[in-house]
Amino acid sequence: MINAIRDRIGEIPFLFLCMAAWVLFFSLVFAAAGFFSLLPGFWLGAIGSVFYGFLLFRRVPAMLSRPFLPTITWTGVPARDVPRQRFRKRLKQLLRGWANTLQPIMAIALVILAFSRVFTNLSLPAALFGLISFQISLFVYAILILIDS
Repeated sequence: MINAIRDRIGEIPFLFLCMAAWVLFFSLVFAAAGFFSLLPGFWLGAIGSVFYGFLLFRRVPAMLSRPFLPTITWTGVPARDVPRQRFRKRLKQLLRGWANTLQPIMAIALVILAFSRVFTNLSLPAALFGLISFQISLFVYAILILIDS
């Protein structure tokens, strides 16, 4: 499975095209429904989502270059404790990675909140909907990959 992900790294720009199509589609839906006041907030959230996508775009190849399970050198610890150490080390890595992934999106959400407080014409719910555009595009892209396989 990891090799399949490595093989698809070159398709990441296509993912951003899916996101652009998603943003364009919902912009047209908002405009057709007459909700022009939601567009600036939605676009602000979509811009934040693009920044988050670029952060992940840099992180994914770096994460895939590391081995899935860390190698542990023998340190004189009894053999029955080695799997426990490996599990603890992997758990710490996963939690650190989760925190590193969550921090940028929280920072972007706080910036959107600040913008919506300063510019009162920005809709906070529309901006937050725009912020999850990348995640929704990623989900749709994963479905397309599964259908293609």
